[in-house]
Amino acid sequence: MAKVIILTLILFFINACEKVTSRDKSYSGSCKVVEQNRYIYNFMKENYLWYQEIPDLDYSAFESPYALFLKLKVPKDKWSFIIDKKTFDDYFSGKGYIGFGFKFAKIEGKYYIQMVFDNSPASKANLERGDEIIEIDGVNLASADINKVASLFGPREEGISREFTIKKRDGSIVKITLEKKKVALKSVLERKIINEGEHKIGYLLFDKFIATSTDELKEAFSAFKEAGIDSLVVDMRYNGGGLVTVAKDLASLIRAENSSDLLFKLQFNDKHRERDMEYYLESTQNSLNGIDRVYFLTTDATCSASEAVINGLKPYVDIKIIGTTTCGKPVGMVGGEFCDKYIVPIEFEIVNSRGEGGYYNGIEPSCQIKDDLEHNLGEKSEAMLHEAIAQINGAYCSNNNKTNRMLEEKKESFDMLNSVINSF
Repeated sequence: MAKVIILTLILFFINACEKVTSRDKSYSGSCKVVEQNRYIYNFMKENYLWYQEIPDLDYSAFESPYALFLKLKVPKDKWSFIIDKKTFDDYFSGKGYIGFGFKFAKIEGKYYIQMVFDNSPASKANLERGDEIIEIDGVNLASADINKVASLFGPREEGISREFTIKKRDGSIVKITLEKKKVALKSVLERKIINEGEHKIGYLLFDKFIATSTDELKEAFSAFKEAGIDSLVVDMRYNGGGLVTVAKDLASLIRAENSSDLLFKLQFNDKHRERDMEYYLESTQNSLNGIDRVYFLTTDATCSASEAVINGLKPYVDIKIIGTTTCGKPVGMVGGEFCDKYIVPIEFEIVNSRGEGGYYNGIEPSCQIKDDLEHNLGEKSEAMLHEAIAQINGAYCSNNNKTNRMLEEKKESFDMLNSVINSF
């Protein structure tokens, strides 16, 4: 039986398929709306983390399971969603997703490309990090919220095309037409050894926690270990999360001197405490056990499983967080299957070995540095990486006086599915 656990990203978009606790496959009704609605209603009342807060209502009065689901979600829940089975399975199994091939964010009222995936429609059209999206099919984005903009991209279907008006870094304006294709997924987008001062630094740009991630991570950490790095920088600034097992694997590669060390616990609602799970660090031949301090680069798109790794390692490693406050998703999902769809609501909280969790306002950085869209990720001159390298070489946080910090405007976040995949 397929088993699934999700630490979303949304981003915690912890939507994840994982071998721990079984996803519910008990649906036996027809696919008539009223039967789907009955399943959704009963599932939420039984499994939802906040089941005590959802209203009693007549599920048969709703025109669709999606309309009912939105009514059952509590206001603080930005992450739960319903999705077609194939889209979900393809993404978390590593088969890719349908889109244009980039990540974007709203920053100070404008929309910017943050990352472009190799061999995607966006990369082939020469879109770059730092490009500003001004219009989509003639619609000016000046007053639109981020989820409205995401909807302008259209459904996740191959062949959907949109015309983008783009302002390049040099100030020039171009128009490009992109057509959605299947975009291949990699988790480790870059790994490199940086020799700086007396230090040999391993840099890892890690983008998602999916089924194929562990092999990529093992390869990266094997190279780090062979090179004899003495410092590690893990760049998860746009990593919205994913599989719990991969979070455990990443943490174990970073530090696992003792396989009896508890990394984190999943705690379900009071109807199902028998489902609570514990994950332990697992020492492997590629674990970097000689490194006592790790630098994580974060933004408010750092979510779910990414946050679980950071929070889980805190009792064992000196954690330095450079960037901006993470998204704040200390919860995750398992889900149920019905009529070629998944219901994926929040079902558990996640805490570390000290019982620490509940970071709904995000995990704050030890050194606040804005995301630097003027430089490519992995460049030593990029602001967050530059700061990490400086601190490894003995410098203090260049923005350490809280009263003088240039605080970044809180960016608008994606909701539901978009918060998980975090790519378009």
